[in-house]
Amino acid sequence: MTPDSQKGLDLTPNPRLNGTTPRGPKLEINDMRLLSLSQVREILNLGKYSLGELINRNELRSVKIGHRRLVSTRALRDYLNRLENISTEKGNYGR
Repeated sequence: MTPDSQKGLDLTPNPRLNGTTPRGPKLEINDMRLLSLSQVREILNLGKYSLGELINRNELRSVKIGHRRLVSTRALRDYLNRLENISTEKGNYGR
């Protein structure tokens, strides 16, 4: 007998949910991941000052948990999509 079955936990998927959780649609874990500012700096190849300016100008959304400032992968993806849209509208040099 496994510890889970001893506690009476049913770990089988519920077919009635069809890809949703009891509280709503199932979220992909990638949409919920939080990155540290150093990770974001590495991804965007930016320095501390430039990343701070993006956050201060609300161009890149972030959250603060305790003393840590974090950026969600969703916010990063949204920022990059906006940059691509600007590039498409104005050309590669944003003019």
